[in-house]
Amino acid sequence: MPGDCIIIKGLEVETHVGVTTEERSSSQVVIIDVEVAVDLGPAAMSDNVSDTVDYGGLTVQIAESVRALECKTLERLANEVAGVALDHASALGAIVEVYKANPPIDENVHSVSVRMERRS
Repeated sequence: MPGDCIIIKGLEVETHVGVTTEERSSSQVVIIDVEVAVDLGPAAMSDNVSDTVDYGGLTVQIAESVRALECKTLERLANEVAGVALDHASALGAIVEVYKANPPIDENVHSVSVRMERRS
């Protein structure tokens, strides 16, 4: 995503995600990266957090939303995260990547992920 952005990398959140009921029965950690497109010019000039997206507050909002969510797909989870990011008035767009470590597949894979881009 070209232009200014705020980036949150490696947010680890416990949640319930998986296709099968068994997979969703216990929590697992997902790792989330988020890029929020925003004009950083006003905050750069004013040095005031109210002129930008507060990344601390956004991180908490994303974590709370993901913890409360139970879903089958990483796509649904990524879409929820993008929605939280785009709820901020100054957000112009968001790129979200969600990683799931040790997925229940029959090959030796460190992780799988989905990447989604949304515009406001």
